[in-house]
Amino acid sequence: MGAAVSSMAVIAAIAARRRGESQFVDTALFDMGAFSLTALWPLAQQRPAEALRSIGNGHPLHAPFGDHACVDGRVMLTVTSRVQWQALAPLLGLDPAWDRTQRIAQAAAIDAALARWFAARGADEAAGTLQRLGVPAAPIRDLASVTASEQLAARGMVGEVVHPAYGRVPLINTPLATGHPRAGPWRLQPQLGEHNDEVIGALLGRAGELESLRAQGVVR
Repeated sequence: MGAAVSSMAVIAAIAARRRGESQFVDTALFDMGAFSLTALWPLAQQRPAEALRSIGNGHPLHAPFGDHACVDGRVMLTVTSRVQWQALAPLLGLDPAWDRTQRIAQAAAIDAALARWFAARGADEAAGTLQRLGVPAAPIRDLASVTASEQLAARGMVGEVVHPAYGRVPLINTPLATGHPRAGPWRLQPQLGEHNDEVIGALLGRAGELESLRAQGVVR
């Protein structure tokens, strides 16, 4: 997040600069964290501090909202509208007429019903069932399943290079799409001294000194 916001700040500074004037870019991680809570600022002003305690993956304004254990993993589910609740409630045997305030008040009962429902199903099966109903839900992936994701591969996000010491090394591409097919920078970082001929010899014009420099151990 810090890198993304800083990049946007630099772009904004370039857009705002005037001829002969520079721009000072000042960013802080704490500022960015506070900004990410924009939607909760009104709540923080209206409710006492003890009501704003950490609630894990829950949400102070919506219910149900959180992750639940399945047979083979966990699924994150979020219900933020009446339509979503009306689709979910029949699966749980609960009242589809509950509005947001009532759902928050009944959060414990809803979570208990969800826990029973999820516990009898696999993560992919449960998420698929909910998605077909229009209820936002997705399995929580571990690193191994992310790296093996068919979606990442289909979107051109994965590749590999052959390293002289480590063999085939997997790499991840940039998520910034430009409208052109992703042809990621699938090349190795330079080895120490790899480009001495190009830099010292050609760029600096000291090709005649390279052998002497190598013999002295100055360069490789």
